[in-house]
Amino acid sequence: FDNIILNGTSSCTDTMDWENILSPTASPQTITQGDTFNVSTQAVEPGVTDTNATAEGTGVEAWIGYSGTDDNPSTGAGWTWVVATYSNDIGANDVHIAEIGSGLTPGTYYYATRHSLNGCGYTYGGTGGIWSNDSVQLDVLADQVNFCNVDFPKSAAITTGGNHDVYA
Repeated sequence: FDNIILNGTSSCTDTMDWENILSPTASPQTITQGDTFNVSTQAVEPGVTDTNATAEGTGVEAWIGYSGTDDNPSTGAGWTWVVATYSNDIGANDVHIAEIGSGLTPGTYYYATRHSLNGCGYTYGGTGGIWSNDSVQLDVLADQVNFCNVDFPKSAAITTGGNHDVYA
């Protein structure tokens, strides 16, 4: 009995009852290229996330996703998903956090969340709960000098080949 073949469809239907972006939720958010940017999400599944207030619910996985297009993350192409790690519980909700900012180039992005329970399909969330066209806008600005000047001295005379310190 070493060549067993199973035909049929998956009966895996476990999903989270509720999820959302916990923080930050105000839109738009703004960072400078290279900055870290942590996003947290929370989710609840009765009998799973509420069984231990100091540990992740069994079978719970979370991600924070970002895209250059503000579309439905469950159907939109171009979403990049970053694994979120368990942080703590808020009541019966498992809280997860992911850092998504440090690798982004300048531009406008949108972020949302997704969860999986027991390796089954995903549920997607925005700021108000299960996805309802409510991602958060993240603007990444170029890392550039905002101000510079010659501080001291404003003028000087030196001989050819001489040195003179200038402070900026």
